[in-house]
Amino acid sequence: MLGLALLRLIGRPLKHLMTTVMEHELLEKTPDFIFSVISHILTTHDFSVTYFLAFYFIFWGSVDAVLSYQLLKDKIWAFPISLGLIGMFIIYSIFRLTYTHSLVLFGVIVLDIIIMTLIYREYKKVLITCNLSEQNPQIA
Repeated sequence: MLGLALLRLIGRPLKHLMTTVMEHELLEKTPDFIFSVISHILTTHDFSVTYFLAFYFIFWGSVDAVLSYQLLKDKIWAFPISLGLIGMFIIYSIFRLTYTHSLVLFGVIVLDIIIMTLIYREYKKVLITCNLSEQNPQIA
């Protein structure tokens, strides 16, 4: 849903988006410290919403929904597929980072690495549980 919403904002600066969302609060009182700091950062560094960010949310939202459903059904094959997809996306993101030098893209890469690590840890736990249940059917 966030990805579809971002498609409407392609090319607009994030500062514009932030001031539009917070417009009612800014009219009622003076901006607080956090808003001032974020506004200064977004003024200094021109970040804008891109197709990459929008399609990132759309793609991973769809993939996460399908893979989460399969994991809930105890489909072990979903773990390696998700690890492979995230790994390919990280490689692609690193390739893009060499051209864009985007801090947002760097954050996406770090987030994907954290998610990949968590999935791998859970995959190891599931494999151990499956191996134990195969060796001793009474556990299952």
